[in-house]
Amino acid sequence: MARTLVGLDIGSSGLRAAEFSVGNRRLRLRRFAQLELPAGVVRAGTVVDPDALTAALVELWSIGRFRSKTVALGVANAGVLVRQMDLDWMAPSDFSKALRYQVEDALPMAVDDANLDYHLLDDVEVPGEDGAPRRVARVLLVAAAREMVDAFVGAVDRAGLRAVSVDLVPFALVRSAVMSAPSVTPDDAPLEALVDIGFDVVTLVVHQSGQPRYVRMLPGVGSDAISQAIRERYDWTWEEAERTKVVVGLAGHSTLKPEVPRADGLDHPAQRVVGAEAEALASEIATTLDYVRDADRPDIARVLLAGAGSRLAGLPELFEERLGVPVERMALTDRVRRPLRGRDDESDDISVMIAAGLCLRAKSTRGVGRPSRQGSMSRKRTSASEAAPLAEAKRKHGAQVLPSVNLLSPWAFERIAVRQLRTRFAISCLMVVSAAVAAWGLQSMRIADAEDLLTVENAETSRLTERTNVLQPVRTFIAGVEQQKVTVSEAMASEIYFSNVLDSMSEAVPAGAVLDSLVVTLAPPPPAPVPAPAEEGSEEDSPTPAPAVPAVASPCPGPDPFQTLPVVGCITLSGSAGSRAEVGAFVVALGADESFVEPFISTTTTADAAKVTFSGSVGLSEKVFSARYAALEQMLVGKG
Repeated sequence: MARTLVGLDIGSSGLRAAEFSVGNRRLRLRRFAQLELPAGVVRAGTVVDPDALTAALVELWSIGRFRSKTVALGVANAGVLVRQMDLDWMAPSDFSKALRYQVEDALPMAVDDANLDYHLLDDVEVPGEDGAPRRVARVLLVAAAREMVDAFVGAVDRAGLRAVSVDLVPFALVRSAVMSAPSVTPDDAPLEALVDIGFDVVTLVVHQSGQPRYVRMLPGVGSDAISQAIRERYDWTWEEAERTKVVVGLAGHSTLKPEVPRADGLDHPAQRVVGAEAEALASEIATTLDYVRDADRPDIARVLLAGAGSRLAGLPELFEERLGVPVERMALTDRVRRPLRGRDDESDDISVMIAAGLCLRAKSTRGVGRPSRQGSMSRKRTSASEAAPLAEAKRKHGAQVLPSVNLLSPWAFERIAVRQLRTRFAISCLMVVSAAVAAWGLQSMRIADAEDLLTVENAETSRLTERTNVLQPVRTFIAGVEQQKVTVSEAMASEIYFSNVLDSMSEAVPAGAVLDSLVVTLAPPPPAPVPAPAEEGSEEDSPTPAPAVPAVASPCPGPDPFQTLPVVGCITLSGSAGSRAEVGAFVVALGADESFVEPFISTTTTADAAKVTFSGSVGLSEKVFSARYAALEQMLVGKG
């Protein structure tokens, strides 16, 4: 998610603030506002009247309706030192701690009164005092008077805003100029000069593919110097001189066309003063560029103009003629998206340029540096220990490392750290409370679901209980039927089909034989079986039906009195036959029938030659039981 940051450009003539959404690929301009400052509030990049500046900032935020109060500041004045230095290479933590001691002699102020930071240029080897190679970190040292920085930060704080960085305006210009340029090897890239013409400060930076090679700030010169020259020449008010400067511009570029051409070729007499001051400024810039050219560097390919002073009509053409290189006005690149309104207004690009570069700090070096133990050094993400691989990467792959510093005072860093700690603590507490609320809500939902389920189960139990009570008579009736089934089964277990017995007996009697008598004796029934107890939880509470009456030891005499087969009854019989052979056939027939067991003829008598009388017995097997009620339940179910 993109975060929002406001780039704040504080100049002597006014305030310019632009709110951007800082994304991964580009900036998106959300809001822009500017406000003129009364004369004397800020002079030459230094705060003169902090209270008036605070009031102006409050008014600016009201006009612009900015949503964010997080501010990135820029400074450029005589109180800032920018110098290239070769410092002994050290590990990152040691380098940060030792920086103040290594540069102490190079500062025009006491080191304890300065806010220090640096931009790493390269990791190189230089000849040492003994001729041996000496590894050094080549850096651009940036030192600012702490009192000057605190004046800006204090005014911002009193306006209810939060300053998270104080960067160098020349570095912001570089970031704005190269944020859409192709990645090329810095050593092969042409030099480019960026000139910001402010109200009373001119900032010049020469860079090579984003790497600053020379930085200079010229206080006391700028667009106001032209207005003051016009005011003094014609004894006008400052407002009249400023308005005339804007209207007439340089010769040949005035919006006023005289009815009668002047002999000197000018459109207005004031153009002579404007031209002289512009020539002086061009001469100063040309001298600086000549110094850069003499420093064994490639020639300068072009010059880009920025700042309110660059709006002077004809100024790019004059600079191009005097400097001998192409001169253009800087414009916002495609990396900065802006609303449709004002897209073609070049003055908007000039006003937003520095603010956009200040916000691009978040893209080149994420986050705010933290102070060292000494409190005057902010640690950089790009450290001295990373110099060698960084330089090699730049040479091989053309990687761009855009310049960026943070000149906040130690107390500001400590306040930011405390604010971050409080924010993290608040977020942690919020997360804990949210988790507790979520857990409580989830548990409440589970309890509610359980209560709903219990209510449903209780209702179902009540319904089933009522239905059970309704069906209780049916259950009693079924129990009675079951008891009757048991009674019937026990009563009819010993029923014998005597008709079948007599039929089987008749079939076994030979044709010449006759039975005179039959006496049936049934075996005594065994003790009644004890019903098995119902299993616990069984729905049936009726006794188990008694089994059929089992056979008992035979009461009939058999062929072997010591080994008799079990029978359910005994038939004692007597009769006559034509011969003993018929009697034997009768015995054999009885033995072949399953209904009889151990047929035995105990006596045979021959009264005359034509007739043999006999007597004996035969046992009845279990086959003689009718078993009509053995499956009484199945019978009842089948009928139902």
